[in-house]
Amino acid sequence: MTGSARRAWTFASRLAAGVLSPGRLSYLVLFVTDDCNARCPHCFNVFLPHLKKEGPPAGGPPLTLDEYALVAGKLAPLFQVVLSGGEPFLRDDLHAIVETFYARAGARLFSLPTNGSLPDRALGQLERMSAACPDASFNLIVSLDACGAKHDELRRLRGGFEKAVGLCRSVLELGRRRRNVGLVVTTAVAEANLDDVPELVGVLRRTLPPAGWKHNIQYDQRLGSRLARDPALRRKVGELETLAARAAGGSLWDRAVDRWYVRFVNSLILHQLSEDRMIYRCAAGRKLAVLMPDGSASPCEPFVFEERYRAFPRFDIRRHGYDLGALRRDPEFARLLRFIAEGRCAACPWSCAAIASVTYDWRNWGLPFTVPSASRSPRG
Repeated sequence: MTGSARRAWTFASRLAAGVLSPGRLSYLVLFVTDDCNARCPHCFNVFLPHLKKEGPPAGGPPLTLDEYALVAGKLAPLFQVVLSGGEPFLRDDLHAIVETFYARAGARLFSLPTNGSLPDRALGQLERMSAACPDASFNLIVSLDACGAKHDELRRLRGGFEKAVGLCRSVLELGRRRRNVGLVVTTAVAEANLDDVPELVGVLRRTLPPAGWKHNIQYDQRLGSRLARDPALRRKVGELETLAARAAGGSLWDRAVDRWYVRFVNSLILHQLSEDRMIYRCAAGRKLAVLMPDGSASPCEPFVFEERYRAFPRFDIRRHGYDLGALRRDPEFARLLRFIAEGRCAACPWSCAAIASVTYDWRNWGLPFTVPSASRSPRG
């Protein structure tokens, strides 16, 4: 069996195993560092140094590679790991963390969001981990919000745009040599860059090769409630989704599927913001979990970063033997899971929970056929 065929089979079988094992974690988000060389004022991660005054108190010391190995050893078979931050490539042992979850947890899909400003470090680590984990697939997710100086201004990161675009080109070249490496450009739409996205799409279309990458349009969580109320704004975001999908590389079929996927996820989130309630059965805590650099564990990002959930206690994975399964038996964590299962969360603007819930809970599989598009949500 060729490497590509073996990787596709492994990918499909692990994904199916996750669907057929409702009680086993399948999607893990690791925030591996609170360090970042950007100073984005809009960042959701209130633990970052430049936003720390607005965030919750600090926890314990950062998890070590040996501690990540203990966590990974109790999760097999795990399907997907997202390694976030901060800027994850500031962590020197990032490749080793990936290799640990590949070997000990059996993870086969790795997503690595980055601001793209450390191209040499990112490319070197990505090349190393993709070689060491041949049966895994890697998606490097590079954030680009506008062109040139405007992007650098939004990110408070001098030279960030040129470095990020250069990294994109290098990753596409790596992907031609290593078939398990892919590139996703993601643009977080907010009021500050709403009118800059068409220019960005045009520049990417002229700059990057015509195949091998995707462009996802998302939106700042804080823009969510306004999007739910404003039909004109929803239509504008829909137009940007279409524009980005047409520009990204790949076949016509690939672009159509990618556009449908992005539009569905955004529409699902906007629909429930408009309804002001959760409209899907959330898999947070069952199929999805979040682990912070200091070892704090949570069912999902909102219970880490949103102030309205601060009344819930924090959970230290060290005190639970590095076992997320054991953590779920903690009475306080079980109370939190009941809160989620009963649909008592506020309407959620976070895509990770939506993606995991639709993927791994068959009761949500009808949503792609019933949720209105963002341009015609119920209160539009």
